[in-house]
Amino acid sequence: MGQFNFSSTTPAAGANAILATIASDNSNPPNFSVAVPSGVSGCSNIVAKSTLTGQVAAITATTIFAIPSGGAGMYRVSYVATVTTAAGGGSPSLGGTTGFQVKFTNSSDSVVKTSNPTTATVSAVNATATTISGDLYAYCAASTNLQYLFGYTAGTGATFTYDLTIYVEFIGG
Repeated sequence: MGQFNFSSTTPAAGANAILATIASDNSNPPNFSVAVPSGVSGCSNIVAKSTLTGQVAAITATTIFAIPSGGAGMYRVSYVATVTTAAGGGSPSLGGTTGFQVKFTNSSDSVVKTSNPTTATVSAVNATATTISGDLYAYCAASTNLQYLFGYTAGTGATFTYDLTIYVEFIGG
């Protein structure tokens, strides 16, 4: 593999350099990756993560990240929900009727907003192979909370359970 340093000089250990690696395995297209250290201006950084397992109910507004006093700006919230135990019957729904939502105080007008997609991403497939996922964006005011909500509709018989993993990235201020 070859490495290319995009800084003007070779950085000292721990310096903020962007490194690109191209694999020399003759793949077409070539395998290419870029490593960007955290803290580099203009690059997103994961600021919060939550992994919930064995969930059997809807999740009401839950804080995933407290926006710091200097942290106003755009945040991307990515999620994946998967069925881990199918219901015994009925009409269960991963995501219920609302799906995954974010709630935040908008940085522009200081009004609390809850995302309200035109069509919520939900699934009524009652099988452990079922998954839903997505990305939502929030333009958060400083010193406020970024929250998430998740819908759920139970089936009958065996308990319909799911796992939910969420990542929050700071995009920029």
